[in-house]
Amino acid sequence: MKVYTAGIALTMFVSSAAIPSETHLTLEDCISAPEVPCVDIIVNQLLAGSDSHPGSPANGEHANRIVNLLALTPRLEQAEQVAYLLPDQFRESVLGTIATHYAELGQLDEVRRLMRMVQDIETRDYIRFAIAKTEIALGNEDVAGVLVGAIESPSIRDDALSTLAASLIDAGNFDGTFELSRSVSNPIVRSFVLCLIIASATEPEHIKRAIGQADQIKDPSDRVKGLVQLAAFLASHEWQSEALELFARIEKDLEHLQISDDEKQNLQEILNGRLIELGFLDMAIPAIARVQNLDTRINLLTYVAHHYTIYGETEKAEAFYRQSLDLARATSDPRARDEQLAYILPRLSLADIALREQAHTFADLIEDPKRRGELLRILALEFAALGQFELAENRLRSIDDPAIRIEGLMTLSRDLAQSSMTARAQAIFREVVEEIETGGSFATLHIGTQQEIIKTANQLGAFRRARDFVLQINEPNTRIIALSEIALATLEAGDEQNGRAWLHDAAREIDQVIGAMQRIDLAYRLAIWSEHIGDLRENSTILQMIKDDELRQLYLYEVARHWLTIEGRQQDARELVDRFGSSDVRKSIREREIENALRKALRLESGQE
Repeated sequence: MKVYTAGIALTMFVSSAAIPSETHLTLEDCISAPEVPCVDIIVNQLLAGSDSHPGSPANGEHANRIVNLLALTPRLEQAEQVAYLLPDQFRESVLGTIATHYAELGQLDEVRRLMRMVQDIETRDYIRFAIAKTEIALGNEDVAGVLVGAIESPSIRDDALSTLAASLIDAGNFDGTFELSRSVSNPIVRSFVLCLIIASATEPEHIKRAIGQADQIKDPSDRVKGLVQLAAFLASHEWQSEALELFARIEKDLEHLQISDDEKQNLQEILNGRLIELGFLDMAIPAIARVQNLDTRINLLTYVAHHYTIYGETEKAEAFYRQSLDLARATSDPRARDEQLAYILPRLSLADIALREQAHTFADLIEDPKRRGELLRILALEFAALGQFELAENRLRSIDDPAIRIEGLMTLSRDLAQSSMTARAQAIFREVVEEIETGGSFATLHIGTQQEIIKTANQLGAFRRARDFVLQINEPNTRIIALSEIALATLEAGDEQNGRAWLHDAAREIDQVIGAMQRIDLAYRLAIWSEHIGDLRENSTILQMIKDDELRQLYLYEVARHWLTIEGRQQDARELVDRFGSSDVRKSIREREIENALRKALRLESGQE
């Protein structure tokens, strides 16, 4: 048995895995042009590194990434050697990963040795699970069962039990699977195990026993959900009569269940929704009539109508849509009625039935002006999606709320442009812009409306107009991102002069960005764009424009990290970092170079390149 310490690991590695002298490769060679022997060179540098070396174990995250790359290959012994150099917060989880890969290779003695060295309970449980899966693959279900029984974490144990159950079912061991299912604590996992039994059941007795075990689930809501799942599996595995019988029993039991009204409503939706999905409409429709909660009944009737549409039974679909609409219109509470109509009408607008033409009229019944406007916009754009652009435009113009109307017309303008109706798209855009400039300021519009207008201007190639609007946005993060997007679109359209100038404008404002996560996000966005617009000189200019040192280093790191992954840009990344990078950024980029070289060398070794 091998028991390593960091010192022993280093001694073993240097003595037994020294780099062949005939290669004459250095770490720098490996970074610039990785070869197969580079794997050993990089690992050797990591093991022998001092605290000042870029590959030093003092940087746990870097070493952790290295060891995880090695753990995905047959080089598990080297991965383990590096793992002993990791800080405590990384070491045990990495050893667990290595143990899992040893298990996949069937080297169970190595797995057990590693497990004895791990103290963390959850990591030990994952290792037990890995051994159990290997034992299952070898046909040793009894041994696997003992291992699974020793797992302490309930969630890991349940996962392991379901894996073992699947193996037992494959072997035709129904008795063993039933016995196993009693040990599963999570009712969802237990239902899954019982569904596995049903999927492979050959005898009615198997069905009876599975339902009996589901009946033993203590929580009433979980029990109903489990039984519904079993019934659905019965229906989909040619046990139709048994499925219908169980569904009928569930519905009857649900009426007398001692649970809250909200829970009962939820379970009724689950039960009847599943009946509708399975096509058992003759059973679902009478059950829906007995549902007390009006919202639930309307939802289910709408769902039935939708399914009749799918089946091509348009008369029945229209009848059920009318039922749900009649119930909604009869609701006395305006807020509830608004919500019900907002649920029905978007679905009706997608149905290929005559009643769809009246969806707009029904939407006028919604009292809340904003909700009515939003729904009318959705309905109008559904007509646009069908190519009925004139009708869509008329419906959008009927919306009272100016922001919603503008957003809808901007979307329509883009749809028209995509359909090669450019003249009409531009006319609508110009009209909306004139309305904005006549009626007030762009800056007073909701940010979502502003973004729709800018997006449309970009798509129509009105870049100068888009930029003018962007400069009126008050919120700095949104303004800078929008300005950068316009710059990129302008560059892609071939206007180098304005595109670069506007990108510089964004860079000058970047210091105004508020919030650490927003800064990181913007640095990342600009770095990705740098692939399109950034040569070395251009990015040097941008870096000099960013006054805040932290943000400048963030941008630099993201640009360099991105360029390292692009063939032909690696040297630019190094030069940029050498010129502007802090010691931390230089160190981080150096680590990324080493990791990228290791990835490539490992791919070469495995024959993937």
